[in-house]
Order: sequence, then C-alpha cells, then structure tokens
Amino acid sequence: MLVEMDITFLIGIFVVFIVGIILTAMLVKKSNKDTIELLEKEVQDAQEKKEKLIDEIELLESKLFEYGSTTKSKSFVAEQIKKIDDLEYEIESYKNLLQDIKKIAQDANYVKKEFLSNIRHEIRTPLNSILVFADMLKNEVKDHKQLTYAQNIANSGQKLLALMNSIIELSKVEGKNFQFQERAIDTALFFENIAQHYTNKATQKGLKLSLQVDQDLPKSLMVDSDKVKQIVENLVENAIKFTKDGSVNIYVKLQSTNVVNNTVNFAIEVKDTGSGIPIKDQKAIFEIFEKREDSSNEEFQSVGLGLSVHRKIARLMGGDIKLTSMPNQGSTFTLELYNVEIVLKSHEDENAQNQEVDFSKIIPNGANVLIIDEDQKSKEIIEESFDGTKAHIEYFDNPRDAIEKLRSSRFDMVFIDLELLTMDENAVSKVIAKISTAPAITLTQRTLKDVKFAANGMKIAGHLKKPLSKIELFKVVLRLFNSSYDEQQVQPQQQVQQKDRFSNMDDAKLEMFASYAQKHLMPLYNQVMQTNDLEVTKKFASSLEMLAKKFEIVLFTDLSQKLLEKIELFDVDGIAKYMKSYKYFLHELQNHLKNK
Repeated sequence: MLVEMDITFLIGIFVVFIVGIILTAMLVKKSNKDTIELLEKEVQDAQEKKEKLIDEIELLESKLFEYGSTTKSKSFVAEQIKKIDDLEYEIESYKNLLQDIKKIAQDANYVKKEFLSNIRHEIRTPLNSILVFADMLKNEVKDHKQLTYAQNIANSGQKLLALMNSIIELSKVEGKNFQFQERAIDTALFFENIAQHYTNKATQKGLKLSLQVDQDLPKSLMVDSDKVKQIVENLVENAIKFTKDGSVNIYVKLQSTNVVNNTVNFAIEVKDTGSGIPIKDQKAIFEIFEKREDSSNEEFQSVGLGLSVHRKIARLMGGDIKLTSMPNQGSTFTLELYNVEIVLKSHEDENAQNQEVDFSKIIPNGANVLIIDEDQKSKEIIEESFDGTKAHIEYFDNPRDAIEKLRSSRFDMVFIDLELLTMDENAVSKVIAKISTAPAITLTQRTLKDVKFAANGMKIAGHLKKPLSKIELFKVVLRLFNSSYDEQQVQPQQQVQQKDRFSNMDDAKLEMFASYAQKHLMPLYNQVMQTNDLEVTKKFASSLEMLAKKFEIVLFTDLSQKLLEKIELFDVDGIAKYMKSYKYFLHELQNHLKNK
C-alpha cells in the first residue's frame, strides 16, 4: 500500500514539474513579447526623429541657397547630417535586435507547442491511472487513516487534471488557432439544462439555485454552445463553491436588439451571496495564477486559470466577462455576448407549421404591399396570408420594374429577396431609399451574419426565412404596424392543433408511452442536450423508435427515424431540430393527457 502511494506521489511531483516547465515557457513568451513591443516603439521613435532632422536640413538648405552660404551654416548642416547617419545606424541596430528577439520568441513558442503536443497524453494517462486507482482504494480500504490518504490523492489528482486541461486550453487561445463552432440553441432550454445540472450540488450545500430567463430574449440563437456552456458552468461552479449560505441566482438578460443585422446583445449574470471580493483585488482575479497570500478572501486565493482562460475565450467570441463585487455583499460575474445572431424560423420548423393567424386584425385597411422576389412560392404564401384583408398587393420578379412602380405609387411595406436588395453593394437598396420611405422585410434562405446593409439604404423592419412561416410573417407585420393586437392570441389556436394531434389515438397506450418516456428516455435526452454526444444521441433515437413502435405512435416513430438519418449524415443542425421537436411533441402529449 505504501509503495503504491510513494509511486503515486512521485508521479504527482512529475506532473507538477511538467506544469512548471509549461508555465515558464509562457512567462518567457510574455517577456519576449514585452521586449519586442519596447523595441518596436524605439525604432518608431528613431524613425520620427530622423524624419524631423531631414525636414530641418531641407529647410536650411533652401535658406542657404536663397541667402548665400556661410561657413557656420555649412558646419551646422554637416553636424545634422552626421546625426542622421548615427540615427540610421541606431535604427539598423534596433531592427537587427528586434529580428533576433522575434526569432527567439517564435522558437520558444514552437518549442512550447511541440512540448504540449507530445506530453499531453503522456501526462493525462498516468494522471488518469492515479484517479482510477485512488477511486478503487476509496472503495476497498476500510482503515480511516488510509481512506483519508486515498481521498487526498483523488482530490489532488482532480486538481492537477483540471490545471493541465486549463493550461492546454490557454495554449490554444494564445496560439490564435482557436476555432468556434456556432450552432442553433433553444435559449431557455440551454440554460435550464445548465441550472438543472448544478441544482443538486447547490442543495447539498444548503443553497438555493435559481434561473431567470428574459422573456424578450429570442427563443433560438446561434452561439458556440460548448464554449458558452463551459464559461457559464465555471461561473456557477465558482459561485456555489465560495458561497457558504444564501443563494446563487442566474439571470439571462436581453441588453439590446439590432433588427437590421438580426442580432442581439445579451448577458448571463451569475450572482451569489458569498463573501465578495475587495475592489483592489478584482482586476488581479482575471490574471493567470494571480493571488495574494496576504488576502483573507478565500475566493480570491483559490482562483487559478479558469477565469483567465474564459475571459480570453469570451473576448475572442466578441464578448467579455465582467465582475461587480463588494466585501460581505456577494459577487456578480457577468458574461456578455455581443452581436449574437437570431435564428430565423421557416415553415420547415416543426413548431411553425399548421398555425393559423388572422392578419385582418393587424393590417390597416387599404395598405399597399410590394413583393420583389423571383420565388413564386414566397409570393403565394404572402398573398394567402393577406387573403381576407383589404391590403393591395403588387408583385415583381425583378427590381427594375418594381422601382418604376415605386416612383409612381406609395407602399406601406416591401417584401424583397435579400440577394436582390444587397447585390452590387446595396445598389437596389440605395435607389429605393431615394424614392420611397417604405420599410423592407427581407426574404432569405441563409444567415445574415456577414451581410452588410448600406447606411443610406432602405429601412430594414425585419427578416423572414424561406420557405416562409405564416406565424413568423405575422410577428414581423405585427411589429411593423405597432398594433395593439396581442401576439399571444396566436397561442390558443396553436393549442387546439396540439390537442388534435393525439385525439384519434389510444389514450391507454399514450399514457404508457408517456410514463416510459419520462422514466427511460428523459435521462438520455438530458444527457444528449448536455454533451451533444452522437453515440448517446443514437442510443436515444433507437430507444425512442423501439418504444414508439411498441405503443404504435406513428408520430414518434417517424421522428426517431428522421433523427437516426440525421445522425448517420452527421447533420448537427438537423439533429438539434429533431431533438427540439421531440420535447415539443412530448409536451403536446402531456397536455393532451392532462386535458382529456
């Protein structure tokens, strides 16, 4: 037993030694970076001084030529020329030194990358063995003293593993090869899953964990879900760790909406009732391994790489992490994300199908509507939606004819294909803006992330994704006319459709399916939403298919088969869509059983 512990201890020392080497490499890199910046500034100063002297000499030479030269003037000019020669030599020396320092820095960075790449698995493998054997010892050892040793080994191993992961993550961030993979998330469900994951941990400490998601926040957003989840989980975990009593509250707040670019700025606040952090220590808490041994604040002393790495990641995503805190009043860490794209829903979205709304209540009598699009299907959907209203609709499949019509007629809104609007550097948008004040609603099949709208172009009132969804069309028109009609009036008709979906099925089988789904499928569903693991997703889809066939529920059988197809194709967006549909259909089923 003691021999095993000695070996484990030596491996632990080895890991600490390796970590020390990595940190030293990082510090050398930072030192070299500071030196390079200083030298570059000196070169720039010398260049400016040289240019100033040349200007003075040129001025003197012109005066000498004008008034005639003197010995004294010639001597002064010669002196200035010598200064320029000296500066040129000095600049050349700085440049050579700068190149040498850059070469050293590049070599050090290359060595660090190679070192990390080569030892990554070599460190993790023995470290994982330490953790596995420590867990085995905890289960087998009966002696209290030896059990304490095993627990200490396990705890230390976990800390070293977390440290190793953070260093590798930091190396990726600093290497500027960090890549982001944005995907659509169900905003409320995404944060509910995170809160649910930490509920038990908070309860065990006697803390109350709560989540509040702003109702005005779009239902679906494009984010790097893995990175955002990683940051928020770190903030929540720290809040629970350093709060002795009280609560940890998560607030997801909408800050602003950019209708033109179809983006939002929003923030995730993690607020605790812990001991708080003194103002003098708040800047240092984001520095790498920065801590004050004389600080009495446990939270400040215990923070390692997590916050530093995550702030760097947040800033690379175009966001930031901020802190507000007062001693004895708790802390609030805020992850702010800027210019996050809103996911536009189309008719293909399961939740947007079969919904009927009454446009006659929101469109003023005599409203003039212009459609500019080559796609006949979009025109038909808009005309069908406005059927029953007293709106007058004009349709053109090209901008040229539409512009001629705009010159002679007034329109209240213009539906226009995004590609037509923005082609030739927004030429169409600029021309229409000069002859009409009608707001534009773009029709598109792609995202708007990289689209640039002209500042002097048409006023953008909203965007719709093809094939058009009537419910999304309704919402855009509703906002455009600023009607007092309540958008929530759409929901009762939607609920009728939900109830009808299961009305002709065997309620006994539906109840048994719902019971099995809650007990056996929901744990798998939650695991899929938390990990996005394809193997777990496949297991969930196969289990759903088997269960749906057993109770003869065609809706879920079809859904499971479509999900399995998307898994085979590695279609991440398709998988997310059908996982969301499952939760939506299950909710419909539960409502049906509740109201039967």
